[in-house]
Amino acid sequence: MEVLVLVAFFFTSPGDSLFKEGDFFNAISEYKRELYFAASDSNLLLRKIALCYVKRGMFEDAASYYSDILYENSSSEIQMLFAICLINLKKYDEAYLVVEDFTDSLSRILLSIASALGGNYSEAFQILDSLKLEHPKYFSLNKLTTLTKIVPGLGLVFLGDFPLFIGTLALNGLGVYLIYYYLKRGLLYEALFTGYPIIERFYLGGIRNTKVKYRLYYDNFFKSLLKQLSYELVRREEAFLFNR
Repeated sequence: MEVLVLVAFFFTSPGDSLFKEGDFFNAISEYKRELYFAASDSNLLLRKIALCYVKRGMFEDAASYYSDILYENSSSEIQMLFAICLINLKKYDEAYLVVEDFTDSLSRILLSIASALGGNYSEAFQILDSLKLEHPKYFSLNKLTTLTKIVPGLGLVFLGDFPLFIGTLALNGLGVYLIYYYLKRGLLYEALFTGYPIIERFYLGGIRNTKVKYRLYYDNFFKSLLKQLSYELVRREEAFLFNR
């Protein structure tokens, strides 16, 4: 038993020990040293270095390593990890191209995330529908802004912000009331410079808020989905690299 422990000690990579301790900075240094001296399989070492960078949130460096790894290993797992790095770098079109030809569920979900965060929500939700995954009801931005133009702030209701809708509607109503009040008394100047500015500010503000809330509403969902998917892919990569 003692012999097995000693053998395990001498054959355990210092980088692996540091990784398991969560010391990714020094683990990277050890893996690079091993890579320099060809102390282990170079492809595995590159994957370990890339994973360390992912764990540290250094996606530019991780993407660079995954790009190199893909020359020798074009597995879907590596492609997806590479795409995750690109998405975190806001390179949505590049991420889309990386996974667009894969047909497995995780790759398709990643494709929907790249589409959505790149601004193509319609395609993103079509992909999720094809996978029968639950998601927020999809509304086109044009539809919601049109509703907001008809009834000030109405589009915000469909984005779950009822209080902001009520505030927008009330302030526009106040502007209308003031215009009516002053015009009834023949006070054209007061109507133009008191009631109208309120309507202009909060009517247009409602349209702007709808556009901003629209992006936040859907992006938050897809960012949460990205977080879950990243966790799963990193877990799988760790299991492959360290439980061999």
